[in-house]
Amino acid sequence: MLGEFFLSTVLAGSLVYSLLAVVAAWRYRSARASSATPSGLAAREPVSILKPLAGLDPGLESNLRTFFEQDYTDFEILFAVREPDDAAVAVVRRLQREYPAVHSRLLIIGEPPYPNAKVFSLDRMLAAADHDLVVMSDSDIRVGPDLLRTVAREFQDPALGVATCPYRAVAGSSFWSRLEAI
Repeated sequence: MLGEFFLSTVLAGSLVYSLLAVVAAWRYRSARASSATPSGLAAREPVSILKPLAGLDPGLESNLRTFFEQDYTDFEILFAVREPDDAAVAVVRRLQREYPAVHSRLLIIGEPPYPNAKVFSLDRMLAAADHDLVVMSDSDIRVGPDLLRTVAREFQDPALGVATCPYRAVAGSSFWSRLEAI
């Protein structure tokens, strides 16, 4: 009897979760960007992009390059690594030389004082950021040139304080990468 109740409760919870996921997906797919002006932006608020790095991910240079190539006038990119000899440093320096007009900084932050190194990196970059509108993304993210326009357009709504952008993963060669992409 107790087992049947437990299984019924789990089934009911699963059905409710599935229904909520379908509703959320439907609402996401039906949302349309505002177009208050031809560019969709009443004003172009400056943006700080935070990129925590650790080592040489597959496609790192291509991924980072997409952030340097944003079709947006006022933004900066902050990178953070723990050690100056991290393999990602050479990639960042190469891109900084290739895109001298893009304001970017590389922070060497050292070892974190607590277990989550990524959160520590984000905290240090956030403290160094020049702008209030912040975009955070991992090193394995590749974006189109309109990302900052799209994000800034969303924040034209004064009722919005936080947003998240769903992304589509591209699987790498490892089993874990393929599993994560699913």
